[in-house]
Amino acid sequence: MRYILAVSISTQVFKKPKLEFRLNSRLLDEYPIIEDYHFTYKEFKKNDFFKLWGAPTLWPNKLYTILLPSKWIVFEIDDKDLLDHNNLDIIFKNFVTNNTNGFITKYDLCTVYDIIFLPKKFFGVPKITKIFDHCTSRNIMTYFSCGEDLRYNLGSVRGWPVYSVLARNEQIQGQGEGLYFHIQDNALIFRSTPNANRSYVIVWDENLQLHRIQDFDFATGVPLDHTPLKDFYKNFVEENKRASNTVYDPQMHGPIPLKELQPNLVPNDKTTLLAIHGQSIINIQRLANKYTQ
Repeated sequence: MRYILAVSISTQVFKKPKLEFRLNSRLLDEYPIIEDYHFTYKEFKKNDFFKLWGAPTLWPNKLYTILLPSKWIVFEIDDKDLLDHNNLDIIFKNFVTNNTNGFITKYDLCTVYDIIFLPKKFFGVPKITKIFDHCTSRNIMTYFSCGEDLRYNLGSVRGWPVYSVLARNEQIQGQGEGLYFHIQDNALIFRSTPNANRSYVIVWDENLQLHRIQDFDFATGVPLDHTPLKDFYKNFVEENKRASNTVYDPQMHGPIPLKELQPNLVPNDKTTLLAIHGQSIINIQRLANKYTQ
C-alpha cells in the first residue's frame, strides 16, 4: 500500500534555504525554498464540508474558519518503508539573516503547518469516504471532530488523517520544548516554531490496520489513540459529573454511528472510537485536485 504525506508551509525567502525530510533517518528529499508562500483563512459553512463527507449535520449554516495553505510538499511513501513506529523529521538548513551589529532587515523564514497522512487509495473526494466502510469492517465507530467555537474553532479539532498545527488559547498555558504557541487575533495559537526542526511520529494502528500520523492531547501530552467505546462512556459520565455535578446518559449525549456513513455498524464492548478531522476534507479536496492533474 502507498501513502500520501503532505506537508504545508509558509515561507519568506532571503537567500537559499531548504528543508530536509527524513523518515527513520533515511533521506526522503531536500527541498529548496525559492519563493514566498503564504496561507489564508476562509469561512465555510458547516454543510460545505459535511456534504463532501456525505454526512448530514445540525446547524448547516454555522461558519467555520479554515486555514488554507498555498504550498504543500507532497510525498508518496510505500508501506514497505514503514515500521510499526516511525520518526519523521523536518530539518531546516541554510536559514540566514543579514545580521549587522544586531540589526536584521532581511531573513529566511519558514513555518510548518498542518500535515496530512493517509493511504493513497483514500486520497481525494469522494475516495476518502471509503474510510467509513473500512472502519465498519474493523468495528470502529467514527465521529467528526469539528470544534465548538463559532469562528476560531480549529484548535479544538483533532483527528484522522491530520496533524493539526492550531490550538485554542484556553487549551495551553505556556511553552514546551520544541513548541511555540503564537496567539493570533486572540483566538488561535500555532504550535509550531518558525525555522525550528520538527519531528513527528507515524505509527501502525492495530485497530485501524493502517499507518497514521500520531497527535497528542494538549492537556496531558498523551497520544490520541483509539478509545474503547466502553471507556469513553465511563469517562464521559465521570467528567460531566466532576465538571457540572450533572449525570448525563452517554448513550444519548455521546457519539453514535451515523447511519448514512456506517449503516452496518452495531457497537459492542470491543468497539473503538476514531475521531475524523471534519474540516480537513476541504484541503484534501484542493490538494488532491492539484496533485492529480
